Amino acid sequence: MNEWRERHGKKLIPKQRKVRYPCKECSKIQDRENIRDGEKLSITTRQISKQEERTRILCLLSFMMVLFLGCMPGSSAGRKAEMRPIYLIPVGKIDQDLLAHLSSLIEEIFPFSVKVDEALPHPDYAYNKRRGQYKSDLILRRLQKLDLQGAEKILGVIDLDLYTPGLNFVFGQASMGGKVALIALPRLRQEFYGLPCNKKLYYERAVKEAIHELSHTFGLRHCKNPKCVMHFSNSLSDTDFKGKEFCNNCKKKLPL
Repeated sequence: MNEWRERHGKKLIPKQRKVRYPCKECSKIQDRENIRDGEKLSITTRQISKQEERTRILCLLSFMMVLFLGCMPGSSAGRKAEMRPIYLIPVGKIDQDLLAHLSSLIEEIFPFSVKVDEALPHPDYAYNKRRGQYKSDLILRRLQKLDLQGAEKILGVIDLDLYTPGLNFVFGQASMGGKVALIALPRLRQEFYGLPCNKKLYYERAVKEAIHELSHTFGLRHCKNPKCVMHFSNSLSDTDFKGKEFCNNCKKKLPL
């Protein structure tokens, strides 16, 4: 070894541990696997993004469909938006809570919105001193003169005892097939008969009479079915017995 050093004049370099590197083919395989893993991750990310986008689009389409169906002529919301409203007209001073209750229940029965307009003054012109009552026919005429453009029907609400020739009193009156109707509140209260106040019963009676009289303006006549709202109320017991809905026969006749 020394002779080799002297002869060649070179120092002996100590052996170093060799580091094994993967072969070129293995490197290519590993690179391809890494590329495939990256492509899979990229594809999965794109799929999730597309699914989220589809979900957002479906939600948007569902929302637009609900709005569209709500405004279609065939839907109740669409009909109420297109049709002219029913106006509630207080004649004199009327409880606002009762008017709001009537509006809500009338809208459940008829496909119209309901609006409460300005009150008419106390109807001194309709008072009959001899009877101590107010003539309903004269108040109906006053309602007919109202210039409410776009009104489908007009329902007057009065807290005075009414009569019409030939009858001792009336719970309400309407122009058959016309535009105006009227209901009277005093005889619908329990207190009128010396009984304890029953607000719930009073409101139920008012709703039934309102629907009954408005239905006359749509051409419906009295019904023989005692449970139908169109049954004639000769007394409060008749009003309490019947419901606020139409029987099947009257429902078919209602031109709505």
